[in-house]
Amino acid sequence: MGSTFHRLPNPWLAFGKRMTGLGAVICAFAPFVATLVFEAARAPTSEALHALGLWPLAHVVAIVCLAGLARRRDRSPPPRPPARREEVAGDAEAVRLKFATRGAKLGIWEWEFESDRLHWDDRMLEIYGITRAEFSNTVATWRASVHPLDADVANAEVAAAVRGEREYDLEFRIVRPVGSIRFVHGTGFIINDASGKPWKIFGTNRDVTDEKLATQKMRELSAFFEAALSQSHAGILMIDAEARRIRFVNDGAVRMLGQSREELQRIDDLTKPAVDEAADDDGHVFRELRAPLRDSLSNGATTSQELTLTLPSRERRVVLVNTAPIKDALGAIIGGIQVFLDTTERHRLFEELRSAKESAEEAMRAKARFLDVAAHELRTPVTAFSVLLQLAERRLEKGVPLDASVLVRLRAQVARLSRLVADLLEVSRLDRGMFRLNPERVDVRVLIEECVVGFRLQFPERDFRVDVGPGPI
Repeated sequence: MGSTFHRLPNPWLAFGKRMTGLGAVICAFAPFVATLVFEAARAPTSEALHALGLWPLAHVVAIVCLAGLARRRDRSPPPRPPARREEVAGDAEAVRLKFATRGAKLGIWEWEFESDRLHWDDRMLEIYGITRAEFSNTVATWRASVHPLDADVANAEVAAAVRGEREYDLEFRIVRPVGSIRFVHGTGFIINDASGKPWKIFGTNRDVTDEKLATQKMRELSAFFEAALSQSHAGILMIDAEARRIRFVNDGAVRMLGQSREELQRIDDLTKPAVDEAADDDGHVFRELRAPLRDSLSNGATTSQELTLTLPSRERRVVLVNTAPIKDALGAIIGGIQVFLDTTERHRLFEELRSAKESAEEAMRAKARFLDVAAHELRTPVTAFSVLLQLAERRLEKGVPLDASVLVRLRAQVARLSRLVADLLEVSRLDRGMFRLNPERVDVRVLIEECVVGFRLQFPERDFRVDVGPGPI
């Protein structure tokens, strides 16, 4: 039966293959069912069909359908066995690796030593700036791309990895065909064959140019920042929030606080209260600085206050201290900063100014007292001089000759008045702080007699009498 099926012409087999199993069964049994029906009805149709030879044709069609169905079943592929767990896990691992390398922007490369064939994925071509058509699949392509100043080191690292001395891990520069320079971080590990001989090296490349430039920019900014802080006349301390230790201190802070940079950085916790606040055995100057630091690091307080610090040398300095927290991009406190401005000299100048002001005010008061005394002293000789002139006028009116004593007294009062005027001219020296008194010995008896004579001349109708003992007073 099977050989009969195989000997059927190909067009008939093709027709049979297209038939489904149900169609083949229907075609096969349809003539027999029709024969039974027509025989039962004794219809002339049965005889007509026999006459036309259609019954054999129906049987042939049924046989062809069954043969095609048999051939189709014989040639259908065997069912695929269920995948093993190891294969499923391997496929998942490959998918994860693919997404990981894509996310990390890693280029995958593979170098077979014996054939000297180098395989790069698309990311490697992108990193080195070449197309698939330009890639020669040899190590020469890679060596030609390495920067000349890094070529020796890169080749030496690859050779060391092949010898098994260490894994390949290197950062080097490459030059793209357009002339741009990129920084690449390469890694790789050796795969040995069954005999233990190095067979190939499998690795990755990652373009770290942006990271390199960003790091370099940060270092430059840090250098500028540190130079600016170091050259500042203000003292600056930066404290780490976690360790509570000094992370940065400039020369100004060292100078103001009277301790070396090493001594300051050895202080354990700048925010804890001192064991003895009065003596402050663990840092001297930080007795006053701890409270604002605690507030700044705990609740972000910003303070500005003037403190008197006692240095280790027991010298006392007045310092304006500004304390503020340092926060990261999310607003978390990561440290604190204290900026010191030494105001000791300003306070000293202020005290000198205040003292000078008090001295000037005292000088003004002395000047006012002096002017009061001078005015009084001026009135005394002028009064006496006026009285003597009146006396002289009355005597001259009466025709009485002038007494020589009157002229002597007039000359004495004129001389006294001249001295007082000369002293008044020295008042300008008092404003400049150059006033100088010249003490002289004076006989008080003479002054008293002059006063008595003056009163007698001014009030002749009154009797004045002053008893003064003998000898100078």
